Amino acid sequence: MKVVSETASRFQIKDKVVSITPFGGGHINATWKVTCEKSEYLLQKINQSVFPLVEHIVENRKLLNALPDTSILVEEVLTEEGGSALFTENGVFRMQRFIAEAYAPSSVESNNEAFEAAYGFGEFLKQTNSLNPADFKEVIPGFHNLELRLNQLAEAKEKDKAARLNSITNLVEQVESFAWINEKMNSLWLNGLPLRVCHNDTKIDNILLNRTTSSFQYVIDLDTVGGGSMLYDFGDLMRTCISPTKESERDLKQIVFRDEIFEALTEGFMKSVASFISPIEKENLYFGGIYMTYIMAVRFLTDYLNGDVYYKITFEDENLVRTKNQMALLNLFVQKFGFGPKN
Repeated sequence: MKVVSETASRFQIKDKVVSITPFGGGHINATWKVTCEKSEYLLQKINQSVFPLVEHIVENRKLLNALPDTSILVEEVLTEEGGSALFTENGVFRMQRFIAEAYAPSSVESNNEAFEAAYGFGEFLKQTNSLNPADFKEVIPGFHNLELRLNQLAEAKEKDKAARLNSITNLVEQVESFAWINEKMNSLWLNGLPLRVCHNDTKIDNILLNRTTSSFQYVIDLDTVGGGSMLYDFGDLMRTCISPTKESERDLKQIVFRDEIFEALTEGFMKSVASFISPIEKENLYFGGIYMTYIMAVRFLTDYLNGDVYYKITFEDENLVRTKNQMALLNLFVQKFGFGPKN
């Protein structure tokens, strides 16, 4: 904790530090709450195993900070030298203001939460609509590139490092039978799907809502911001909000399509993006849910075949459970929206 305390002192904190305690349950970056006499902050150490190109995160944030309106972004606390991040022998750190009056929902409990979260992520797209995606540096190469993820699955099958392939051949074949989703997305790009500056990680807990009213306040976790599709951002909202279940739910009967949540997501998102969404985006918006759910099924299955080396697991075969879970959700989406190999 001494290292953390010394690191915190190298940021432009306005008053005396009273305490520093671990904060949150994130699986990627380590975070501490820095409590001062009159203010509170969050200090975070960036996981360079997940984000080796940390300089890209810093440069991308500078582009966001230059926006005319940054009211939906949590204020950064600069280093003593005036930088956004502190590079030390103990790692790379950054700091931001702690928002006591807001919360990050871990799941969607009401239509209002769904509406406000979707509205917030839509506002992010609206605010960044003036930016050029080509100016942003790729933080995780191929993050939402399904063709790359399918190639990684093929490699995992070939190597079968954990000797698990023979026991799940039917599941692998089921997953591979949806490869048409990649062809569909490639076709959309060829037919003019706009490349936008997107959040690219629109899970429900990457939004801050007001504790009293549940109204949207801030978009957080901006590490993956960069070029992408509006379909990615709305699609990941669909994936993580429409069913009340977590990715590791074993009972597939619990995975259901909540129509009222879906409608609230759509209404909230469209309230923000209606003025600039393109016809091809509007026509294929719900395909985003299919795409993002499938890419996660592929990634979970790949990690399972590789021996659970990327995603943290809390019980044996959790990545297998996650794969089946996402495939069940994918089937619900395909049945609901009518997309398929021929359309």
